[in-house]
Amino acid sequence: MTNLEKIMNGMSDQIFDAILLLSPQNRRYATGLSTSSGAVIIHQAGGSFLTDFRYIEAARKISGFEVLLTNQEKSVYEQLNEIIKKKRIKTLAIEENEMTVASYNKYKDALNANLVYESGFMSELRVIKDESEKSKVQKAVDIADASFYDILPIIRRGMTERDIACELEYRMLKRGAEGMSFDPIVVSGVRSSMPHGTPSDKIIDAGEFLTMDFGCIADGYCSDMTRTVALGYATDEMKNIYELVLQAQLAAIEKAAEGVPAKDVDYAARKRIEQAGFDHCFGHSTGHGVGLNIHEAPTVSVSSKEILKEGNIISAEPGIYIDGKFGVRIEDLLFITKNGCEILSKSSKQLMILD
Repeated sequence: MTNLEKIMNGMSDQIFDAILLLSPQNRRYATGLSTSSGAVIIHQAGGSFLTDFRYIEAARKISGFEVLLTNQEKSVYEQLNEIIKKKRIKTLAIEENEMTVASYNKYKDALNANLVYESGFMSELRVIKDESEKSKVQKAVDIADASFYDILPIIRRGMTERDIACELEYRMLKRGAEGMSFDPIVVSGVRSSMPHGTPSDKIIDAGEFLTMDFGCIADGYCSDMTRTVALGYATDEMKNIYELVLQAQLAAIEKAAEGVPAKDVDYAARKRIEQAGFDHCFGHSTGHGVGLNIHEAPTVSVSSKEILKEGNIISAEPGIYIDGKFGVRIEDLLFITKNGCEILSKSSKQLMILD
C-alpha cells in the first residue's frame, strides 16, 4: 500500500473530507518528493500536488498525483479552490502543529471550505514505519556509524570541538547524506555536562570526555546517535559513570517491545541512575521517535501515555551530567518488534580511550 493510499484509507472515519499538507515532511511522506515549498491536498478520490516552476519537472514524475503548476497567473489558493469546488470538499483538515497563525489566517480567508485541525492524524500514520521506511532510517544510521569510525583516527588533543563537528558533517555528506538531522552536538571536558551544548573553540585535552551527538538524513529519513569517548586516559570516576550510563541504556533497550508503555522504557533507564544516586543529573527524557522528523512520536518519557507498537523507531539515550565536571550520554535507535527491539546503530559502546 502506498502512503497516498494509507492517507486516503485513514480519512474514511475522520470528520474531514480532505487534508491539506504544507509541511515538507508530510508532503514528502505523501508524495516521496522533497521540495522547499508546495501544497498537497488529498481527498477520497485521490490527491493533487501544487508547486511552482522550480519543482514542476520533478513533480511530474510523482505516481498517483495530479500535478498542478502555481504561478502569478493562478495562485495556490485559486487552484485549491478549484479542487474544493470540483471534489465538493466542505471540511478541510490543516496541520495545526506545522502552520503559523499568519499562514492559517491566509488559508482561512482564501479557501472556500471549513478548516479543521487534523489532530494528530498524520502523526498516527507516520508513527508506524514499514520496511521501506525502516531501510531509509537504516541507511542514515549506517552513514552516521561509518562516519563515526572515520573520525576516530583523526581525533587528537589540540583539536577544537568545532573541528570535530566539521569533520563529522563532512564525512556524513561525503558518504551520501542529504543533510544533517540536526546541528551536531560536540562538547568536551566540563562542557560535556551540557546535554545540548554547541561546538565551541574549546581545545580537547587528555583526561576529558568528548560527547558527540549527531545524525544525518538519507532519502528524507533521519538518524540520531551519541557516543562518548575519553582522551588520553579516564579516571575511575569517569569509568564508573560511563558504565552506569551504559547499563541504564541497556536496561531501556531490554524493556523496549511492542505493547510496553513508553514510560516504562524511560523508567527502566531512570531507575538504574536513581538507584546510584544520580537522579538529579538526568533531567531529559530517555528517548523520542525518529523518522522524517528528528523528533516525532512516540515520546519515551516519565509522562508519556503512549504504548510502543511494532514499527516504531525510537531513540534510547540516557545520560548523566555532573555540573562542573563532565557528562556522558550513549544513544542508539531502536526498531520496535513484537518480541523486543532491533538496535539499528552498530558502533561499539564500550568506553574508547583515544590516544
